[in-house]
Amino acid sequence: MMPDLEREVTQAMGDTAGTWRFVERFAADLGRPVADGDGFVEAELNAAEARLGVSMPPALRELYRRIGRRDDLVRVQDLLLTPKQLHLDDTGAILVFRVEHQHATRWGVPVATAVPDPPVYFQVGLEWRLFLGHLSHAVVEMLLSEWMLAEGEFTGNRELDRYAISLVEQHFRRLPLPDYPLWPDPDGPPTRWFHGHGHGAVLRCDGEEWLWARATSAEALDSGILASQGRSEDPQGRSG
Repeated sequence: MMPDLEREVTQAMGDTAGTWRFVERFAADLGRPVADGDGFVEAELNAAEARLGVSMPPALRELYRRIGRRDDLVRVQDLLLTPKQLHLDDTGAILVFRVEHQHATRWGVPVATAVPDPPVYFQVGLEWRLFLGHLSHAVVEMLLSEWMLAEGEFTGNRELDRYAISLVEQHFRRLPLPDYPLWPDPDGPPTRWFHGHGHGAVLRCDGEEWLWARATSAEALDSGILASQGRSEDPQGRSG
């Protein structure tokens, strides 16, 4: 776990250069620095654009160029599509680049934009709703979420209630990642991230429904998931 995750995320939110510094440092902290061969080459990206008849925004192209092949960073739970899997939605207005692992939702960027770092939308039925205001922010969210949901010794999850939420808010600090919708309940409370220097834990609160935690020790995990109320089975059937 990064020694100063809050500072690293703050810098990543500043601009795309900060995002790519975060990607480099995050991968190195996990024990496998970004290296040549971790991304797709220009010819593969050009072929995808030619097949689709659209251009990728620069931030998306950079994501693929840097870490598009790093399954440990981008395909642990949900899936960053490969260039050959990139596709347009039924209207042709959204370029879909990521899918939920059971295909319950998709994430994409608008085709008709000249913005280098465009907003990301997610699909609710036939509707597309705003997920995060910049693709670079969605890259940070993706890396954190894939890391949070990866197997590990000091990981856990449980149902949330108002008492547990109040304890999290009282004892943990917010990570400076913007709130974003919880795709199964897009009109409900958003997903928020927390961390605690003294606890050694990082938490993801999915609305008021579920808490995920990853920590540096069993003691930190207990404080992180508020183990006085025990662990639970997650909504996708995996035990915490």
